[in-house]
Amino acid sequence: MTADVYSANLGFLKQGTGNNNNNWGDKFNASVTDILDRALVGIGLHLSLTGGTLDLSGGTQPPAGPSVVPDRCQSFLGALTSTQTVIMPALLGRWTIFNLTTGNFPLLVKTPGGSAIEIPQGSAKEVMCDGTSMNRLDKDRVGRIEFHAAATVSGAFPCDGRSLLRTDYPYLFSVIGTTYGAADGIHFSLPNLQDTGRYLRSSTGSLAVGTYQSNQVGAHTHAVSGSGTISGTTDNPGNHTHSNSLSDPGHLHGGVPTFPGTFGIASGSGVGVVYNTNTASATTGITLTNAAAGAHTHSVSGTCSINFTSGSTGGSETRPESMAALAVIVY
Repeated sequence: MTADVYSANLGFLKQGTGNNNNNWGDKFNASVTDILDRALVGIGLHLSLTGGTLDLSGGTQPPAGPSVVPDRCQSFLGALTSTQTVIMPALLGRWTIFNLTTGNFPLLVKTPGGSAIEIPQGSAKEVMCDGTSMNRLDKDRVGRIEFHAAATVSGAFPCDGRSLLRTDYPYLFSVIGTTYGAADGIHFSLPNLQDTGRYLRSSTGSLAVGTYQSNQVGAHTHAVSGSGTISGTTDNPGNHTHSNSLSDPGHLHGGVPTFPGTFGIASGSGVGVVYNTNTASATTGITLTNAAAGAHTHSVSGTCSINFTSGSTGGSETRPESMAALAVIVY
């Protein structure tokens, strides 16, 4: 007779012709029906995990025997005190993996020779094995920045700039690398939007992804409307005089006087007569006084500049209408 064998992936019993006389039904139920039921809707519970390694790949595996992890859902629970690594068999298959652990440590899933993938705490991820390595079906979402309406969220980290171990979060590190910094060669940093409540903007040809920018108000002008006159005056000195002193010691003027003939001298004569027109002594000066200037102004011409400061309204930052939400990065 032909020997019984098992299917390659789930390990269903494939009975040889004529085998299992009188007990083939029991074998079929145990190694086909029950396995199929578990593969479709079964839940495998792994309780009281604290960290370290849980190897589910050992024992007899297909095609030598039924799979030891046939359940469609694999749930992991416990309070972790260190990173928990789960090793699944390297079989073609698909599982929904629930990470229901607590504690601030990751849950990693891998095949014996494959790379580890992280299952975020408090989440359920669809995982497929290609016969060699485990892969999350939502890998394309890892690294996305999203906004969440609640203050906390499962399956994502707040964008708070925290430092993470590369080996604990290999999917996320493979996507963002050290774009947002690294404490050392084994860590990498998350983007930080919480330090000042940053807004997001698109990268450009000159603005690379991951560039942080500080507050800034662009150069601009303020239009000034209206009309008016700008004038300036010098100090007004009021009524005043300007004095000029002129000293004249006295001097002679020679000339020929003309007399009307009253004194018996012919008109137009007088040759040899000298007279003195000095009206003051030789030591007395003559003072000349200008007219008072009165109150007056002096016009000012040229250019002038006007400087003014706009007062602030409302607060210490420039912003549009906004609402705060939780910025997270999917991992």
